[in-house]
Amino acid sequence: MFGTLFLPLLVLATIAILLASAVLSAGESTCTVVRKSFWCPLKKLHVTVTFLADSFRRDEYRDVLSCIAFQDRTRVSCDKHCLDLPEPRLAPASYEEATTSAGA
Repeated sequence: MFGTLFLPLLVLATIAILLASAVLSAGESTCTVVRKSFWCPLKKLHVTVTFLADSFRRDEYRDVLSCIAFQDRTRVSCDKHCLDLPEPRLAPASYEEATTSAGA
């Protein structure tokens, strides 16, 4: 009797564990790294910044991981206002588009 119930119970237990794991991890957000180049109005130069972004909403940046405006790129010592700028959230422009619009 135990042998005939063992396999279905094992399958049900596995499914229950997988569902519980999915439900518990659904509330956790994951992050990804996004690199953008744009004009920094504070430093008055074109910068490349590495952002820590939400994996599900890549236009929602959480932190600045590095910026070429600083000698040590990983020690970003400004107020990180680029987290609030609309420009970094846009799709990166090609080099030709950037130089054409800058010269106009």
